[in-house]
Amino acid sequence: MATAKILINLYDGTRQLIAAEREVLLTITDGNKQVVFRDFVKGPAFLWKVKFFDNFGDQYTVLASAYSACLC
Repeated sequence: MATAKILINLYDGTRQLIAAEREVLLTITDGNKQVVFRDFVKGPAFLWKVKFFDNFGDQYTVLASAYSACLC
């Protein structure tokens, strides 16, 4: 089975990498609509190994979501 890598860098609203202790819900879905990964992670950068399909299955979607409380 062939593999590929996805490099994920997460930035905040000020265009700076998020803090290392920041918890983010990360979801990776392949082009076949199968969830490859979904869990909370910490840190600004990740390198993920994924399957290489050599077709539409390679159209991966990465969704990152973090809780943001206003400290106004």
